[in-house]
Amino acid sequence: MQTPRVLIFEGSQFQRRLMADLVECNDMRAIAVDGADWIRRAESGGDRPTIVVVDLDQPKRAGFEVVKRYRKLAGKGR
Repeated sequence: MQTPRVLIFEGSQFQRRLMADLVECNDMRAIAVDGADWIRRAESGGDRPTIVVVDLDQPKRAGFEVVKRYRKLAGKGR
């Protein structure tokens, strides 16, 4: 069985690291980024996560905008 990948959209670097540590303590792979970083990775063909955790109140890019963009990219097979 493949290790679950948890994508964490979080504006705060401290919170990203905290959540990533919790995920990794539970034998899952954490991909902790802010929304802008993930959009760049997704557009370049990055791997799809098993679970997505979103901070809806991000300072650089609104969480709802990230979710909308994610859905659009996921619909294209990414």
